[in-house]
Amino acid sequence: MNVDLSTAWRSALAPSFEHALVKDVMRRGVISCEPEDSLRTVARIMSRHHVHSVVVALGGDVWGIISADDVLNAAGTVRERLSAGEIAATEFVTARSNAPLADAAQLMREHEVSHLIVTGPTGRPTGVVSTLDIAGALAWGEG
Repeated sequence: MNVDLSTAWRSALAPSFEHALVKDVMRRGVISCEPEDSLRTVARIMSRHHVHSVVVALGGDVWGIISADDVLNAAGTVRERLSAGEIAATEFVTARSNAPLADAAQLMREHEVSHLIVTGPTGRPTGVVSTLDIAGALAWGEG
């Protein structure tokens, strides 16, 4: 089956990378776990929701973020017995939803992370943007 990529889903709807804002490509909502949750619980959450990161939150406040790479690096090692709070990267990076997507990409490069926690006007988490979201903007954006 041949697919004409110029008319494929999102191609006409998405802004070009150069004009996109974080809110244009981010995954809305925050999938989270508690700091005391096990790595297996985090892996189940990722699998169930088809995501590559889970925000670790305590009382609604961000504690850290666990990526699929963190799960991979701990799997089959003694780190597998650690809690989400012990594994989570506590130095997480945030981006405002109205920030240019190019700025978010630059933040990811500078901090060597694959996910940013997106915050809204109140500073509370409203979603996540990943390297795959950025790749989608490059692939499907107009222009």
